[in-house]
Amino acid sequence: MGTPGHMAHPFDVEEIQTGDDLLEYINSAITKLSAGEIAGSVKWDGINTSFKLVTDKNGKKDFRMDRGTSHIDSVIGLDAAAAYEKWPEGHGMPPAIEKLLTIFNKALPSIESELKTLGMWDDPTKYFNTEYIEGTSNVQDYNANILAIHGINQFYEKKAQPHAIRKGISMDRPGLPRPTGPDGKPIKGGGIEIEFDHRALEHLIRKVQPYATDYNFQIFGDVPVSFDPEMDLDIEAVLETPISIQIEEGNIKKATLREWLKAVKHPKDKKITKVVRDKSGAPTGFKEVGALSKDIYMAVLRSADEGGIPLNEYLKEPADISSAIDGGIFYHATRLLGQAIKNVLTSEAGTLEKHEGVVLRGLEDFLVKLTGDFIVQGLASTHGNHVSEGLYQINKKEKTFVGDEPDSVPYPPELPVMGEDPTEIDLDIEDEDDDPVEDEDYSNIDADIAVVPGAFKPPHKGHLDMVRKYASRAEKVVVLISKPTLNGRRLPPGPDGKPGREITAEDSLKLWQILASDLPDDKVEIKISPTHASPINAAYEFVGEDGPLNPGTRLILGASMKDDDWKRWTGAEKYVKAGVELLSPEATAVSPSLRPNNEPYSATVFREALADPENNREEIADFVGEENVDNVLKALGMVGELSEMSGGSGAAGSIGSMEGSVGSAPLASGSGEPAKNKKKKAKRKLPTARKDENLDIVNEVMRLIKERGILR
Repeated sequence: MGTPGHMAHPFDVEEIQTGDDLLEYINSAITKLSAGEIAGSVKWDGINTSFKLVTDKNGKKDFRMDRGTSHIDSVIGLDAAAAYEKWPEGHGMPPAIEKLLTIFNKALPSIESELKTLGMWDDPTKYFNTEYIEGTSNVQDYNANILAIHGINQFYEKKAQPHAIRKGISMDRPGLPRPTGPDGKPIKGGGIEIEFDHRALEHLIRKVQPYATDYNFQIFGDVPVSFDPEMDLDIEAVLETPISIQIEEGNIKKATLREWLKAVKHPKDKKITKVVRDKSGAPTGFKEVGALSKDIYMAVLRSADEGGIPLNEYLKEPADISSAIDGGIFYHATRLLGQAIKNVLTSEAGTLEKHEGVVLRGLEDFLVKLTGDFIVQGLASTHGNHVSEGLYQINKKEKTFVGDEPDSVPYPPELPVMGEDPTEIDLDIEDEDDDPVEDEDYSNIDADIAVVPGAFKPPHKGHLDMVRKYASRAEKVVVLISKPTLNGRRLPPGPDGKPGREITAEDSLKLWQILASDLPDDKVEIKISPTHASPINAAYEFVGEDGPLNPGTRLILGASMKDDDWKRWTGAEKYVKAGVELLSPEATAVSPSLRPNNEPYSATVFREALADPENNREEIADFVGEENVDNVLKALGMVGELSEMSGGSGAAGSIGSMEGSVGSAPLASGSGEPAKNKKKKAKRKLPTARKDENLDIVNEVMRLIKERGILR
């Protein structure tokens, strides 16, 4: 949901400049937490949600969800009906929103006094900062549905974009004045935790719990942590951990963590360039990444392993090696020291060893977290096998309320704790901070509109990443889905050998709406070109004399840096409407994202995976995210028909009416004309699946010839 804002790791604290600074900071946190000078609480592994109390024009109050954007439905607040309209059919957020809002609205009459004490009764700029977990979280398995209320936050004020206000889709958000950071720029984030009456929040949770029980939910406030008196924290032993880093072939530097910390300095926001390689190890291009990033950390950590890549081969420039080591050691130290602390902390939810982390209050004006191994999700060891333990209930002595509290309700509710029956699962390595816990950064706007055309048969995370990047540089992004070619794009034959179904433009639109559901509606518009099979021609129609752009518009034509893709826009100036300023395609091209295996995203490979979804679920998740797999299969008519997945044609089972764009009408006459009834031609049966695969390749080559040949 993105509202509460980024929670800092120790290395995010501005004052930390060296490895010694980092160690001193963490030691200080240990001392203060042990002495009770700061507070610590369990950090759950769930989805950040936020909701507030609003008052309508008739004076009626009810709880609404708020995404923290300047879109009107967020500022006003989403009720359940609005959530179902906002997300496509089958998406998990609307039922979650409906359930949580129902619980709190039912409890509303009984919690009025607490809401007034918390300052939320008449102030919708204040909201519950919560973590929502239903069954399975990002990494952990919980046996209970949980809503953890971390505290009361308040929104920062936010100005809507002028063009969005004119269109009536956004509005200014009231709230606290947005402070500036050390760089002099307004800070990111939707809001900040404010001082609140903790006892009032505890009372509110007690009163809401009976209503939550009806929906199989447990509601928690902060679950305090403390050091387990039966366990010893040995930081010295952690600091003696040996770390080997291979600088170049055969040149391995060995030192303890303590020694490395004395040698490194914080790389801050420094960018370095890594070499991208294919499966065979051959270099295929370059990618700019942060020196303090998961990519660099794992490269540094594994450089001296058997089969590891020396840093001088992993990086494009030898001068970047020092920064890579700085970032890798900062990452590793934060992880090892954080995990050591977690291992000796306990709570009513059990030991924190396998919880996501501990949240520290009082160290800074903002929250700081120690996540240990969760800093790189899916890692229980440096080689990526994660052991996930299910959470099971334990019986606790019931506590009853006294005074004005309902004495029939036990508190605190039974807390889930770690079980004894671990099951090994294999997870992709994901950065713990990849969750969308902060506002998108739209501070670097240099264009009015970016047009990103493509066949998108089907769209995937690589395409989505490109759109996100352009959303940070343009006030609006228009995604143009080209009309299918004569032969279309089909899935390869499935396990049964039957020809695969065609991926239509309408399919692409449905998948785009699933993948881009978290992007602001005033930022991204998705359309189907009614006339052009060529994405380039579709773009030229949109930006040309008969298109909707106004003179004075600053325009980006989307392209990737890979293989000089921007060159497809050579000569584009003559197709752009007079008065529209086309920014340099070379200067505005974006770096492509890569799959976890460092291979580029490919629609062809994605189609191959979709041909047999029953056996390729993991790879499909690679392209769309595990959270979207079921929705994608449903959109393609593949859910419930696993035995016949590859054989049908057209989209069997749509996600409602999805023509047009996200929040807008389709191009010109609409999102493509309805499919015309055609006489079925007798299909020549091919002797093997291999021939169908070859034909698929031929079709792909012909498409490229048609599209690229136009410019020549």
